[in-house]
Amino acid sequence: KVISVDPKVSEKKENVLQVIASKKHQILDWIQELYPKEFTRKVRFEWSDNLLNMLFSSYLNALIGTISKELKWDYSKTVRQFLAFDGYFSGEMNCTLVIDEYYKFTSYRLRTLELYPDTLRVSFSIDEYKTLCNDYQNEANEYQKNKPRKDFDFKGGAATKRALYDTLMDMKPLSNGLNPTLRLHEYELVKINSRDSLKKLIDCRLNHKKET
Repeated sequence: KVISVDPKVSEKKENVLQVIASKKHQILDWIQELYPKEFTRKVRFEWSDNLLNMLFSSYLNALIGTISKELKWDYSKTVRQFLAFDGYFSGEMNCTLVIDEYYKFTSYRLRTLELYPDTLRVSFSIDEYKTLCNDYQNEANEYQKNKPRKDFDFKGGAATKRALYDTLMDMKPLSNGLNPTLRLHEYELVKINSRDSLKKLIDCRLNHKKET
């Protein structure tokens, strides 16, 4: 059975999130079946923490610095955590996987994307992601809007921190010899109804990555 969800349905948020999680689980199951040798689910790396370090190139380090100031990141209050990717593809693919749920397309994520230079290697269309943020930021900003974080101690802090983490998940792999992070988003995955259609989407995204 194919699980489908419209992120804009008016059900209770808890039920919507459960359905979204089920769809994501199904997608990850299919990826595991399509790439049984290459794909590993839910991975962390020694370098995939939330701290700034000398592994960054000066170019990426400067970019992260600019974005962190834009988001008002209080680095002095940051506690080390390891960022978990949804998966990792080994071999020639050599890239991490992130699946973006609707609540990631916030005004804060938009601010980070607006600072991405054209020369940054990514596997997704930055313009498409900007459009999704513009279209859905009002709804996305509502999710956990009253939950600040120690290093983002203000209204919208949780969402701002997610935007920062997504930025780190785009850039840290590049600093550690991986190909650009493969991103798939909820608004395209709701249309996926078979393993074949999922593989076509992944192949298309990987081809985009090779062209950037």
